Order: sequence, then C-alpha cells, then structure tokens
Amino acid sequence: MVEFGRIYPKLPLEKMARMKPVSYEARDSLTIPAYLTLSEGWSGPGPAVIMPHGGPWVRDTLSFDMWVQFLASRGYAVLQPNYRGSSGYGDRYESLGYGKWGRTMQDDLTDGVKWLVAEGIADPNRVCIVGGSYGGYAALMGAIRTPDTYKCAAAFAPVTDIKRFLRDHGDYVEDSYDYQRVAGSLDKDELEQISPLRRAKEVALPLLLAHGTADDVVPVEHSRELAEKLKGLDKPVKYLEMADENHHMEKSADRLLWFKELEAFLAEHIGTPSAEAAAAAPAQ
Repeated sequence: MVEFGRIYPKLPLEKMARMKPVSYEARDSLTIPAYLTLSEGWSGPGPAVIMPHGGPWVRDTLSFDMWVQFLASRGYAVLQPNYRGSSGYGDRYESLGYGKWGRTMQDDLTDGVKWLVAEGIADPNRVCIVGGSYGGYAALMGAIRTPDTYKCAAAFAPVTDIKRFLRDHGDYVEDSYDYQRVAGSLDKDELEQISPLRRAKEVALPLLLAHGTADDVVPVEHSRELAEKLKGLDKPVKYLEMADENHHMEKSADRLLWFKELEAFLAEHIGTPSAEAAAAAPAQ
C-alpha cells in the first residue's frame, strides 16, 4: 500500500495515544462495545473522561479523534461507549436505544464508568462526562440523573429542550417515527423528564457549556436558555458562545478556545496526573 496523503500531515503520529476496542456489560447484561484510550505509561486508577458520541444514531470508530487525543495528551483516560442506539452493530442494537434518551441509554454510560472503576483505570472520585450534540445532552443528563457518578460535565451544542428539538425538526407528533425514536412512550407532558432545561434545578455539578450562533442542527437557544436558567438558580456554570460557529466546531480558533477552557475545567475538578507527578517530585 502507498500512502496517498493525510488529513493532518503535521500531526506527530508517534505522540498519538493508542485506542483499543473494549467492551463491558450493562446492568441488563447487554454487551456495550467501546474504545479506551490511555496515554503512554498510564498508571491507574486516575482521572478519567467518559465521552459519549453525538448522533445518537452513529458510532465511534477506531480512528483519529482530536477531542480524545487532546484529553489523552493531558493525561486522562478516555472511554468512548457505543451505547445502545449506536449504529453499525445491526438493526436490533440500534433499535434498543429507540425511545430511551435520558434513560436506558444514559444507564449504559453510568455502567461504563463502573467498568472503568472496576478495572482499576478510573478513580471513582475523578470522572467527568464530556460530549457534543447528543453527547452534550448525555453529559447534561449525567449531571442531573447520576451526579454521584461524576465530578463535572462539559457539553458543546447540546440538546436541552426535547419539545423544542422535536418541533424544530417537524416531528412533534407522538406517533411519528422520530418522536418515537427520541421519546418512545412518553407523552408531550412527560418530555420534561428527559429535558435538561426543564430539570435545571437538579443540576448538582459544575458545568462547562458552549454553543455556536450559526448552529442549524441544534439552535444556540438550547444553550442560551439553559445557561441563563442555571445562572438564575446560582448553579456553577460557565457558558461560551462562539460567534458564527456551526454545529461541528469547524473554526480553529474556536477549537483552541474550547480545548483551553476544557483543559482548565478538568484540571480544576478532577486534576491531572502530570500536575500530581510534578507535586510529588523531590525539590531540586
């Protein structure tokens, strides 16, 4: 085989952390496939990040992910669960997630953290959940449903209001296909159960929230309204609004801003192995 070209030709491949396929058992015995990324010389248990993918009807793959490599380069163990509802594992596996937003799909992430702890990879007191789009939604729901599992949550372009999301996509009819895929048997009055905006009072973790003003998939109002509500409730939240940025954070300046803020946020709430090593080193 001959190398034709690279998307990121300046990336030092020798410095990339190695991803490996893993799997763990959910509480209902379903096997959840995932990818685990550890930095060179990893020694656990240590600080860890669980990073659910967006979609949710897509999947993570064994390939370069700038978020994952950034986090691993800062010393964090990173788990990417392909929770039920992910595509690429057959129709049955994907359909198991239909109507399970904020519920069983969320349990799969919690069970992933339990696996990290049981394997001696994660310190149970030093886990953060980070994600974008649906992954951002899952990060917020983690802060609401299982605050004892995480020390912090960070979300980019998250869905926060399920009613708004379904209306925006023209599927606000209870027997429609997309309504069923998101909410299942919940009626319109019950959608608050799976809407972070409507459960803002229950947020018990520090949050880092960011959104682009040119997002045409999940409008910026999802994050604006949540940030305003959280601040009104005196909840610990930092909100970044990125002018003219889209749903995929394609501007380099915005990516750098996000990574800088995320790095400081994680260091504050779950620490970093590099900082601990420096603190433990004998004085010269």
